[in-house]
Amino acid sequence: MRYRALPVSLVLLLGLPGPLVWGKPAGLAALDRQVEQQVERQVVKQAQAPAGFTQRQQQIIRALDKVRLKLEDPKLQDHVMWFEEFELKNQSVTQETGERLRIFEEIGQEMTEVMKQELQGLKTEMQDVVTVKEERPNYGKESKGVSYIYLTDYSGHSTQSIVNEVKEVMRSVRQANPQARILLALEAAQMRDFAAPIRFAKRNNERMEMPAPYDQLFSQADKLNMDILALDDTVVWNWEGGTGYKIGDILLYVDVPLKDMTQEQWLKIDGFVSVSTLGMKQRNKQWVSYIRAVKPFYDVVIAYAGNGHINSSNLPENDIPVQLGGKHTIFEFYTLEANQESDAFGDNTYEMLCDANACVMPLPEPEEEPEPNPSSQGAEVIEWDGQRVAYEKTDMRAFKKYVSLLPPASQRRIEAVMEKSRKAGFKDVEPLSHFTVYLPDVTRPAGQ
Repeated sequence: MRYRALPVSLVLLLGLPGPLVWGKPAGLAALDRQVEQQVERQVVKQAQAPAGFTQRQQQIIRALDKVRLKLEDPKLQDHVMWFEEFELKNQSVTQETGERLRIFEEIGQEMTEVMKQELQGLKTEMQDVVTVKEERPNYGKESKGVSYIYLTDYSGHSTQSIVNEVKEVMRSVRQANPQARILLALEAAQMRDFAAPIRFAKRNNERMEMPAPYDQLFSQADKLNMDILALDDTVVWNWEGGTGYKIGDILLYVDVPLKDMTQEQWLKIDGFVSVSTLGMKQRNKQWVSYIRAVKPFYDVVIAYAGNGHINSSNLPENDIPVQLGGKHTIFEFYTLEANQESDAFGDNTYEMLCDANACVMPLPEPEEEPEPNPSSQGAEVIEWDGQRVAYEKTDMRAFKKYVSLLPPASQRRIEAVMEKSRKAGFKDVEPLSHFTVYLPDVTRPAGQ
């Protein structure tokens, strides 16, 4: 069976935090008890490095503390927003983003046409740009010489085989870089309160947790001497007369106590806020600031998050790799069953956003016959049955090499479109290579 690519308009829906994404929604009663137990006080003191932390670890905590929003911040009021205000601001941000998206798509279509015309004579050489194999990539070898290794998926973040593959990436990268200081930055890692979102290898951070099956990454990180950074700290807590909800550096105030909310009210807050245009911008902005703050202390960062944050063709200016820059490679994981379920979830969620005037483009009609992956033109296309491990690699270095073989007039034509993109504010940042790795839904790599 040929795999079916997700509609590009659904990319930003994936990789969401909280009960709406990491499995079934949490019951309100259970969530209310958790909030009461974990975040009872209104003001959380600035995290102090306890005795026993090394000097380097204390420096990392302080670096994070400089960029994090803290409840004792004297300008805290500047970050407070009523939920109704958030909805209104999100509408304007969505409209602005939609305009930028249309500009980006127009430039992208122009570039596609130019490349299609100019590369006609290089079809044979394009075989070297796209590689298709029925095996697992050598993650260590393919990640050599990069500062950032990005892992992403369309699965809705609940697939054991993908967790197994993340563990395999960690093992391979450590084996290829035995002395490197490696950080694992995770969307799945969640903070219970406003403490520093870092867990040092072999030193438990009781305030950080991950839902199953992602909690398996704790022991793998300890085994491989990797620290873990929680990218999301979407904390929910009780305020007098209502509920507080942190999204990025916005503190939302909902004038309904958590214990009095209906399930529908909670899903609207947690779901709408997380995947709305403004919510995604706030989350991505925070993630970039966290990673930038600690990157000087690490040689390699492995960042794992949903495809709406990494490799987002919808909103390139919000894409984490684009924002951070630097040499990087992307491994995108795809499983058949989980992705079919995620398609339905994404469709329903995006319809909700469109109904609330918070989606940046209309939901496309489903295609009767999916088009072949355009990146595979000139190369073999994977015929994948969901039972085998296979991958498709796009080598951007090889692609740029062949573009450089074009006549000067052709190169100038391509550069003119790229310049138009830069003037529109879109950064020209590409991975050294991009892999799509197709995995069985139930599998355990050798050695796990």
